[in-house]
Amino acid sequence: MDDKTINLPPETIQMVLESLQTPPSVTRRSTEEAATTGEPPATPIVRPASSNTAEDSDDTGTSFERTVVGVQRELAKEVRVGMQTMAASLEGVRLCMLSTADQAAAMQARTSLLEELLKTQKEICTAVIQLTQQLQLQASQRVHECNLEPLRADLAAYHRDVAAILKNQQALLAAVLPFITRQGAAPGMSASMSSNTEVCVAPSQPTTTRTHQATHTSEEEDMEQITFTRKSTRKP
Repeated sequence: MDDKTINLPPETIQMVLESLQTPPSVTRRSTEEAATTGEPPATPIVRPASSNTAEDSDDTGTSFERTVVGVQRELAKEVRVGMQTMAASLEGVRLCMLSTADQAAAMQARTSLLEELLKTQKEICTAVIQLTQQLQLQASQRVHECNLEPLRADLAAYHRDVAAILKNQQALLAAVLPFITRQGAAPGMSASMSSNTEVCVAPSQPTTTRTHQATHTSEEEDMEQITFTRKSTRKP
């Protein structure tokens, strides 16, 4: 079979190209108008297909960025409330220390422990600030790239990190404050460990003083018990 070449006029080729780029309704209307008026059909304006997609992505990125900012504000509020609560607790401890007459070694131990607590508190604040700055940087990059799915994972990880920091902060307070205020063992310790609470956290020198005081108290109780036994066995 011989190859046959079909030569089409330029007007037909132009019409076919326009029909491929525009909806059928636009092409049909332009053709009908050209047939009735006798004028060549007007070339339709073809918008880039990516323009609407970019606008939608910008809208989605903006809304999600607002969500990230809102979540950051809520987390900052929670952290601020936690810091205020801890500051109030530390102020109560300080007043208790000032109002309690104690030996110099015990007072020095409490002061050192309080300084360590404040240092840890500062480290906690620094960690929260660094996490927030890191999340803000990641949010800006993700929104700029319109890649929002990894940003949700970053936000969830930030939630977990802040929750872990605040949980460690509460555990630190629960372990330290009872020792400073002399109110017994920290929550979660057994009764047998309550007498050793100060031994676990106090320096070596104050520990010796505390152990001696506890032994002395035990001897006084034994003497009182012996005296009571003698009185009870004495004949009237």
